[in-house]
Formats: sequence, C-alpha cells, structure tokens
Amino acid sequence: MTSDTRNHVVPRFDSFLDSYDPNLQFIVMPVLRRFDDPEFVAPCEVVDFISQALEVRRFLIGGVIACTASG
Repeated sequence: MTSDTRNHVVPRFDSFLDSYDPNLQFIVMPVLRRFDDPEFVAPCEVVDFISQALEVRRFLIGGVIACTASG
C-alpha cells in the first residue's frame, strides 16, 4: 500500500501505550497543516488539490476501506 502512488494517507511513524493508562495509546505522525496554508495562488493549484483529493477517495474506496450505507 505504501508503494502505491495514489496513496496520500498520512504515515504513522510510531505508536506506544501510556505508562499510566494502558487504555491510552499515542500515535506519532508528521506535523500537518491546513489544506489552504499557504493559500492557493493559481487556479492550477486548486485543480491539483481537488484531483489529489478525488484520487485519495478512489484509492480508499477501491479496497483499503469498506463503505456501507446507513439506513
């Protein structure tokens, strides 16, 4: 999954349990920023962003996650 070029999922570097509360787990991930920081300057940047967002959706729906309709 990590070698798939459609995979834009944030990597998880590490995880560990809290030494005081075994029901609490910490996950180490890279620092992220808002999707619009820095702001989009050119229309092509918006198109690239939307294309990547749709690609992630197709990637996740394509087998990594299961989708169910709630009734």
